[in-house]
Amino acid sequence: ILDQELGRFGEALIERAATPTIKALLSFGESVRQKNLDWARERLPDLDEKHLKVINELTRRTIIGLLESPIHNLKTDVAWNEQRHLVERLFALDGGE
Repeated sequence: ILDQELGRFGEALIERAATPTIKALLSFGESVRQKNLDWARERLPDLDEKHLKVINELTRRTIIGLLESPIHNLKTDVAWNEQRHLVERLFALDGGE
C-alpha cells in the first residue's frame, strides 16, 4: 500500500510541476488558433454562422490534437517533465518556469 501511495504522490508531483508549462502551451495553441481564425474570417467575409462554427471547431480540434501528446507526456513522464524547459524553449513559451 505504501508503494502505491508513494507512486501516486510522485505522479501528482510530476503533474503539479508541469502545470505552468502546460498552461503556457495551451495558451500558445489558442493564440495560434485565434490568429488563423482571424485570417480566415478576413478572407472569407461571406461565411455564414454555421460555417464559422465548423471552422472554429476544426481549428480547436487541430490544436488539441497537436498538443495532446506533449501535454500527456508532461503530466505523466518523468523524463519529459525533467525536460520541460526544452518544451518551453521549442514553443517559445514565457509562462513556464
